[in-house]
Amino acid sequence: MIDERLKFLRMQKGLERKDVAAKLEMPYTTYVNYETGAREPNAKVLRQFAACYSVSIDYILGISDDPTPPDAKKDTGEVSDEDIMFALFDGDQEITDEMYEDVKRYAQFIKEKKRRSGNETT
Repeated sequence: MIDERLKFLRMQKGLERKDVAAKLEMPYTTYVNYETGAREPNAKVLRQFAACYSVSIDYILGISDDPTPPDAKKDTGEVSDEDIMFALFDGDQEITDEMYEDVKRYAQFIKEKKRRSGNETT
């Protein structure tokens, strides 16, 4: 999915692979490997792609079909899944859906524990 989105975004902007690689200051072959799916980008590289194409990381990952970057959306004060993943996992590790679901289950457990003890804050 990532490779397809990267190719689509590059073509939508009318750029050549070499142009994107130069803009991101990465070797041409490295960029080609991302776009062909031979290599998976880490969190830092995903942020670079998102900034380069002015889209959200979720869009690049195929999690969302809305390309609007988070900073362009109205600030609702809510923390996004992306914000939580980067905060908890330092943005440099491979985060699986299972790891993230474990974190969400634990947070729900703590919330329920506080509710049961009557200490839930509003």
